[in-house]
Amino acid sequence: VLYALINLLIVRWVRYGRWRWYFLPVVLSIVWGYVCVAGAPQSLVRAAIMVSMLCVSSFASRSVDLLHLLCLSAILMLLYSPDNLWDIGFQLSFVAVFFIAILYVPLSKVIFIRNRLLRWGVRLLLLSVVAQLATAPLSIYWFHTFPAAGFLASMVMVPLVSLLLYVGVAVLLFPFSPVGWVADQLAQVILWCSDRMQVLTFFTIHHLYPSLFSVALMYLSLLLFTLRMRRHLSVIPFRHSSPFL
Repeated sequence: VLYALINLLIVRWVRYGRWRWYFLPVVLSIVWGYVCVAGAPQSLVRAAIMVSMLCVSSFASRSVDLLHLLCLSAILMLLYSPDNLWDIGFQLSFVAVFFIAILYVPLSKVIFIRNRLLRWGVRLLLLSVVAQLATAPLSIYWFHTFPAAGFLASMVMVPLVSLLLYVGVAVLLFPFSPVGWVADQLAQVILWCSDRMQVLTFFTIHHLYPSLFSVALMYLSLLLFTLRMRRHLSVIPFRHSSPFL
C-alpha cells in the first residue's frame, strides 16, 4: 500500500522525466519520515527499505525481483542489528512477504475477473489468506493460540481497511471536499464491524505448544505445496513491484 500510494501520487508522473532524480530525495524523505512517525517497527522498516529500492529502480527504468529486495532488506537490517533475527515482528514480516512473493503472486495472475473492483477485492482476500497461512506456524509457536475465525474476519476487514487507506489519501489531497465525510462513515463501519466480530474470539484455539520441529515441518509442507502450485501454473519470476508492501 505504501508503494502504491507513492507511485500513484509521485513516481508515475516523474519517472520518465529529465528531472526525475531530483524527486528521489523527496520520495525517500516521505517514506522514511513516515517510518519515524510510526515508531519504526520491524515490518515498516522492512517495507521502507523495499519501497526505497523500488523507487530507485522505477526512476532507473529497471525491473526488480521481489525476493531479491526481501533478501537485501533482511541483510541490511541484520547488519545493523543481528538481534533482529530473534524479533517476533521481524520473523512474521519476512515470512509473510516471502510467501506472498512465491504463492500469492502466481495465484493472483490466474484470477481473470473483468470487473476491476471485484478483482481488487478478490485479490485482497487472497492476499490475506496467504499471509495468514504463512504466519500461522510462527504465531502458534510464539503466542500458543490460533484464531480459527481469523480468515472469516479478514474477508470483511482487509478490503474495508485497504479502502480507508486510499480514501485517507484523498482526504489529504482534498481536505475540504465531501471525501472527508466518506472517510468518517467508512471508519464508523470498520469500528462497527470490529465490535461485532468480538464474538469470534470464542473460535480461538488456546494452549498450543508445537515444537520447533513441528513448525519446520509445517513450513516445509507449505513450501512444497507452493512449489507444486508454481510448477502447475508455469509461473515466470516475479519482476514487478507489489502494491502490498
